[in-house]
Amino acid sequence: MERTEFRLHGGDFILLADGARAVLLVNRGDALRPELQAETTMTHDHGRTAELGTDRPGHFDKGSRTMRGSFAMPDLHEDAEDQFARTVADMLEERLGREASPRLVVASPPRMLGRLRAHFSPRVSAMVVAEIDRDLTHVPTAQVADLISRP
Repeated sequence: MERTEFRLHGGDFILLADGARAVLLVNRGDALRPELQAETTMTHDHGRTAELGTDRPGHFDKGSRTMRGSFAMPDLHEDAEDQFARTVADMLEERLGREASPRLVVASPPRMLGRLRAHFSPRVSAMVVAEIDRDLTHVPTAQVADLISRP
């Protein structure tokens, strides 16, 4: 969907998420005067790499005495962000499942947006009316409506 064609409606939910923070807002106003209020805030402290894991990658023999290989070390920060995206998607499933016909706007950096899409259930995916590939988690709530809604 084009951003310029999108307009917030009363009761719309807006998810602002990055790899460490997610805020679910709800529009308590209407299309002409949106009034966003934070409903849920989630944070995830990934910690330093040393805190996430310190093991060296495993090794394996390639069949001869001198040939030896190693497994690639996973990116622990990527794994932590993916787990956070799964947690956010689960929260949306639980929270928006209580609404009659919710509309959801998702604003997130491109990589996190992809992670969220991968973890959204078909039900939550059907609620998404707009996706914005920008990090708005640190934007004051009062300014979010102006950035995502175009009359």
